[in-house]
Amino acid sequence: MKRLANIDLSLGHLEKSMDDIADELREMGRNVSDLQIRVVRLETQREADKREREADMRELQAEISRFKAEAERLELRLSRQLPPPTN
Repeated sequence: MKRLANIDLSLGHLEKSMDDIADELREMGRNVSDLQIRVVRLETQREADKREREADMRELQAEISRFKAEAERLELRLSRQLPPPTN
């Protein structure tokens, strides 16, 4: 009888341990789900940032092209206004 009581007590402890482990696994599952959501958000933000940087780069390149064209026009206008060199 004492042996059965010990077995019953041991089984009770094992059951509690299994319940604790199950609770921890559920919590870990929730944490993994939260991490997956965060990763998706970060990847989405990274892609949006990349597109924004690319758009900024295209805009900057366009500004540089406009500046170069304006510089060439000014250079041409200035060359027409200067008197010819004398030797």
